Amino acid sequence: MKPRPETTTRPRGSKVIEPDGDRQLRQIKWAKGPQYPVFPDYEEAMLPNGESVLVVAKGKGAEAGEFCVPPKPDAPRQATKVAVDWDDTALDLRFTCVDKDLVGVETGADNIKLWRDDSVYVWLDSGHSHNADNKSVMVQLSSSGAWHDIRNGDPAFDVAGLKTEVAKTADGWTARLRIPWQGLGVSAPAAADVWGVNFIRTDQPGKADHDRMQMSSWVKLPMGSDPTTLGRYGHLIFAPAGDEAAVEKGRKAIQGRHDEVRARA
Repeated sequence: MKPRPETTTRPRGSKVIEPDGDRQLRQIKWAKGPQYPVFPDYEEAMLPNGESVLVVAKGKGAEAGEFCVPPKPDAPRQATKVAVDWDDTALDLRFTCVDKDLVGVETGADNIKLWRDDSVYVWLDSGHSHNADNKSVMVQLSSSGAWHDIRNGDPAFDVAGLKTEVAKTADGWTARLRIPWQGLGVSAPAAADVWGVNFIRTDQPGKADHDRMQMSSWVKLPMGSDPTTLGRYGHLIFAPAGDEAAVEKGRKAIQGRHDEVRARA
């Protein structure tokens, strides 16, 4: 793996929904209505997500799959899987992307146009906060090897020590991100710690095409396909291998935080 391998352009186009903080996200015309097809009603769409929970046994890992295309539950045209593992030093993510029409031309560090490439993202809420301010870290990696990261809307932020690796395969490409805890400004998780998380993929149809590109998500999202909806993030439960007590403690922590959010609603 290699350490982190500048271009900025304001897009043309029609009115956009503007997620806070990341200029790249403001370049994408987010889908509008119907807003809640995978949810019975508005209230459920706004409540925390209790479905997407990944128990990550230290050194053994776990896999996130079955991505959907928000705001619908439809499967994406090309599959994505994410292997998640961790140790005392870092969070280790390995994306496997089926892709028959790979696009990877963007270059540079903190390039806000990576949505024009086939690329993958991870969004992390280390405090499992479900906070209304969407305080989180995003790291994106293009199939070209270019990367982009941001924290709490600060484009100057860099994940110190981040290592990335991309490779072509017979049926697509793979991406690896090794994200140091220290680079995130946190300690390594303790047993039963819970983080909010979502994994996103941008899939271009053989060339950069704003209207035909597809953005898929591990977590079902309301409000179009906006991946900054932190309150809907899924969850990572960190646990030593075989420690069922830690897993149960983590699940109770998820439920407890969700009860708090519902009480504030």
